[in-house]
Amino acid sequence: MESLPTIRGSAFPKYLSILAVLFISSAGNFKAPPSATTPDTVAHMAPDSIVQLASQLEGVRYRYGGTDLKGFDCSGFTSFVYKMYDIVLPRSSREQYRQCRKICDEQIRKADLLFFKGRNAAVETVGHVGIAISNWRDGNVLFIHASRHGVKVDSLGNPYYKRRFIGAGRTLSSLDIQKAKPLPPGGSGEMVKWRVWENLPTERLYPQ
Repeated sequence: MESLPTIRGSAFPKYLSILAVLFISSAGNFKAPPSATTPDTVAHMAPDSIVQLASQLEGVRYRYGGTDLKGFDCSGFTSFVYKMYDIVLPRSSREQYRQCRKICDEQIRKADLLFFKGRNAAVETVGHVGIAISNWRDGNVLFIHASRHGVKVDSLGNPYYKRRFIGAGRTLSSLDIQKAKPLPPGGSGEMVKWRVWENLPTERLYPQ
């Protein structure tokens, strides 16, 4: 049996948070209190919960072809996050770009996919993808992605990414928003019973 991946530094508390979420979810005892949840509030919560999940993975190392906590490449990371919402993305960033609904820059919001050229900016094809973690504002947006330095947050205002930015796409449909469950009150310390974790097999996170 392989050992679990080693995560050091600032990523370690987040790694523990993921384990805590899995542990609490497996207990099956959490019941969110009744609330006056409207379609509008759910529409806001679904992208927010995707962003929170993606942010919990910050610090996981880069691994070419990686699709789990042992390491991600860029499309493996986006596929992993969206799969938790039962949204199956193609395995490559180029195919993800082809599948999603294209949106203009000013429409970018949390949980949208951002697409970039690869390391060679002269090649006009998609070679990289990340997830927006902020809405478009004043020509900029923050995004999280699996870079060569691991899962990290960057800014579209960074000249490296600004030169390579191709466009944005949306895969989160109104149906996905309707299926999403709101986060329980109390902030990230109570991120339990998301539908994204409810039926997550441990072996999917830690393949033997």
